[in-house]
Amino acid sequence: MEATVAAERLFNPGKMAVVGASANPAKWGNIIATNILRNGYKGRLFLVNPRGGTVHGLPVYPSLEAVGEEIDLAMMAIPAEKVEGTLDDCLRAGVKVIIVISGGFSESSPEGRALEESLVRSAGARGIRVVGPNTMGIYSAPWSLSALMPPVRPRPGHIAFAAQSGNLGTQMLGWGSFRGVGFSRFVCVGNQGDLDFADYLEYFARDEETKVILLYVEGFKRPRRVLELAREISREKPIVIYKAGTTEAGRNAVA
Repeated sequence: MEATVAAERLFNPGKMAVVGASANPAKWGNIIATNILRNGYKGRLFLVNPRGGTVHGLPVYPSLEAVGEEIDLAMMAIPAEKVEGTLDDCLRAGVKVIIVISGGFSESSPEGRALEESLVRSAGARGIRVVGPNTMGIYSAPWSLSALMPPVRPRPGHIAFAAQSGNLGTQMLGWGSFRGVGFSRFVCVGNQGDLDFADYLEYFARDEETKVILLYVEGFKRPRRVLELAREISREKPIVIYKAGTTEAGRNAVA
């Protein structure tokens, strides 16, 4: 799937699923579902866990396929080593984009890097695009979708924000709520194993909900492509890029 089409599904999902949903309020599969429901997501949310049961009054399906409907977006709240094993289930359910919140990939070790490369390769072979891994999630104002790990409630607005630091990014969303600064879209890019800053920048350029683009960057995967896009897009929409790691202290912080 083309990156721009994948981004369209990512930020405008009529149906999404949380894989690894849990009744335990200390688990990410519960926290993320809580945040999505509390913010009033306008689409339909499905919860998935082989154990079944109910969470927040919603049925928990044993698999994505068991939902019986095509799903636009799946958020993986499961251990890193189990994500690749869900891809065939994603394919059968029509999922074309997955958000992988799990850590333990390229940011952690050579073994984690191999795991990430295998995941992205396997997903690509099935036509599935990957957000992250090692991401805190996304926000999309038109859908009232706050698929985030922290319990922030962003204010709707017209700033699209892509951040490599999920902690800083979600704190900025929270700051905006108190300061009257609103956001149209937000994505924590994570490790950029597949979709990267250039892909999100290209989508934000076309997005009618977005008037200003903000990036918090620790490292570009395709710097030349980002520069080309920025030169073109900035004729129509202002772009603000904060590049971390330009001093010794900064480089140590993002290492």
